[in-house]
Amino acid sequence: IDRLATIADFFLLHNREIVTRVDDSVVKEIAGAPRLFRRARGYVPSPLLLHNELPEFIGCGGGLKSTFSLARGKTLFPSQHIGDLFNLTSYDFYLESIENLKRLLAIEPIAAACDLHPDYMSSRYAKELGLPLYEVQHHHAHAVAVMAEHGLVEPVLAVILDGTGYGPDTTIWGGEILQADLTSFIRCGSLETMQLPGGDAASSEPWRMALAILYQVLGPKAADSVLLERIDKAQRTIIVQMLESNFNSQKTTSCGRLFDAVAALLGLNYFSSFEGQAAMQLESCARKCLPDNWKNELAEALVDEFALLHRKKDQRMEIISSEFVKKVVLDLASGKDQSEIALQFHYWLISCISRLVENISESTGIYSVVLSGGCMQNGLLLEGLLFTLTELGFEVHTGSQIPINDGGISIGQAVIGGLRHVSRSTDES
Repeated sequence: IDRLATIADFFLLHNREIVTRVDDSVVKEIAGAPRLFRRARGYVPSPLLLHNELPEFIGCGGGLKSTFSLARGKTLFPSQHIGDLFNLTSYDFYLESIENLKRLLAIEPIAAACDLHPDYMSSRYAKELGLPLYEVQHHHAHAVAVMAEHGLVEPVLAVILDGTGYGPDTTIWGGEILQADLTSFIRCGSLETMQLPGGDAASSEPWRMALAILYQVLGPKAADSVLLERIDKAQRTIIVQMLESNFNSQKTTSCGRLFDAVAALLGLNYFSSFEGQAAMQLESCARKCLPDNWKNELAEALVDEFALLHRKKDQRMEIISSEFVKKVVLDLASGKDQSEIALQFHYWLISCISRLVENISESTGIYSVVLSGGCMQNGLLLEGLLFTLTELGFEVHTGSQIPINDGGISIGQAVIGGLRHVSRSTDES
């Protein structure tokens, strides 16, 4: 302004103080409908109208793509996108946003809900409130968020595919088929359990997951696989030793980590620079050879015997996803095109999940399905599941006005926790 003062008489300035920070919203069209990946500017604080009456309540959200939700009566107000709650700057913004929305809506929660994961900053915040607290399993919250959007009150079968969610058994869930209602769930099926070598490091280094699932198939010889020859042999040997001794190698059914493993086996990504990168590259690779009649091919995969790769595991059914990896390894050895393998993997996963849902439906009598979780941001996966499950006669719902990633977790928490609180209060009276 000082430099321009000699040539301008007046300045019109519009830089006003930012009172409430709100990111841009992110929307993607999948299967002919807009899907909100980030609900923020233009959508907040528009409410979600509920079927059930809730007390003044707060759902505190998760760790990644965090939001919170405030409820009162039959109205629920999801917050704007906060971001990943892994540093004090984000946490301060989270606290500031909660106070702003509480003041704007004149809502003072009498109870709260949080994720089962004890180390999330949002869970610690919830515990420090000193209110009646309801811990909600991550994937159940995903399911109920979609139920809330569509006004579903009867039990559903929920297919929840994501990277991580703390399970009641203290393992890492992420490829789940639940029988869910608005306050409870039963784990009916999952992807095959894998090891997670190095814990969180495996999510940023997909080659670790590739080696882990190769070890599941080949044993110690996995360290010598030519598919990972770009990785230093000493590193591979250390990871195999970790897997053999089960050192720092948690159990997981994560769909996100399965995508990482296949992406690394195809040579698409060994080290990720951002969350979901390997999975995005795998989808992009598959789309290179996606034909116009791909749903006809998917329908054929649905009736192939490969779609029946599931077995009984403990109290649930398990998709034998290591068989996908065996097929990927054989196809690579035969010189099959990389993109064709990537597409075939999507077909296998979609058809196996759909047929397992059909199997579970026969025993539960439930024909309503909800789809959610961060992996459903993969348009090929989501549209494929919508198609196959509809073909099998199911009524299928997924998120449209709420994020199907972890941005929707707080919505499910508020509904589940709020209804549990109402039930408890009624019982006590």
